[in-house]
Amino acid sequence: ASLFPSLLHAFGEYVARFSPSDFLEVYQSFKALREPSMDTMMSVLRYSDWDTDLFKTYSLPLVAQSKDLQHHAQEALKEGMQLLWKNYFYIETNTDVVAKIGRFYMTVGDFAAAAEKYEFFNQLRPDNHVGLTNLGMCYMHLDRREEARSLFHKSLKIAPNVKFPIYWLQMLGEQVDMDAGGGKLTL
Repeated sequence: ASLFPSLLHAFGEYVARFSPSDFLEVYQSFKALREPSMDTMMSVLRYSDWDTDLFKTYSLPLVAQSKDLQHHAQEALKEGMQLLWKNYFYIETNTDVVAKIGRFYMTVGDFAAAAEKYEFFNQLRPDNHVGLTNLGMCYMHLDRREEARSLFHKSLKIAPNVKFPIYWLQMLGEQVDMDAGGGKLTL
């Protein structure tokens, strides 16, 4: 501290102006908003250094609005997703953050990045039919059809009445019919 007195003084003033309790107040106010704008979400996420809990709270509107952004704004959001991923840590209750990052990449058409996230997500939650189906969809866009086919079949074993894997298997030329009487699949 004695070597850098100016830095110590500047840091002290910075903390005095905006302390962690001030950030907590902003954070709680933001979480109370029902429909924040994309600019508001991006600003608060940047300000929070891409906090995973904050992202999880507003991932649905963030992802939904991301497909309509101009290229430079999508690129800024991709940079944010990289920081979010860097900040991610695994605990049982936040595995959905990984899937939500993957969903963002799918929405903006970056299927390689989305596949990477869903591969990781499926290691954490191998019995999640949505993760398996979404990874299969990514593989379809990456022309990895046989891997996609396998994932769609795994998804259907877990959740036999879900229509997305059926649709994609039909796109692969398989005859898949749902029996309306009992919801059983014929492959």
